[in-house]
Amino acid sequence: IGIFTAGGQVIGCVTRANGSYGVYATGDSRVRDCLIQFNNNGIYADHSMVEDCDISENTVSGVVAKTACHIVNNRIADHSNGNGDAILLEGPYNYVAGNSILNNAFGLNASGAGVTNNCIIQNRFLKSSSTIYNNNNMFPTVEVASGANFGSTNSFINIVYP
Repeated sequence: IGIFTAGGQVIGCVTRANGSYGVYATGDSRVRDCLIQFNNNGIYADHSMVEDCDISENTVSGVVAKTACHIVNNRIADHSNGNGDAILLEGPYNYVAGNSILNNAFGLNASGAGVTNNCIIQNRFLKSSSTIYNNNNMFPTVEVASGANFGSTNSFINIVYP
């Protein structure tokens, strides 16, 4: 693990090439404005906030969120080796919004047992598998055909570009 925090703040840090997680944050921690690259997994969060980070090219997953996390306004890119997810939700009550999810093998996975009551809105998926499984999770989605224009009056949609 590159950086471990339980109830602390990780702000403006860089973690690279760690064997497990770049950042492991629990207990109301906050991870903000960080560069997380080339780790096995980017960030593990439980009861924590991950915001405004650049998370890319980790071997497995970009963000693994357990319970009651805010995953907001991150760029999560290039997890395309076929083994992991840009964002993997492992529990309930997570809020996932405003993320740019780019060129990943899988975009967002909310399919596990007990992964319920999550709010997944206003994310943008480009060249990432966009399947968001429904286990009582909120995820309005619009898929846009390649080269097509679209319009929507729903400000909560997740936009998917193939």
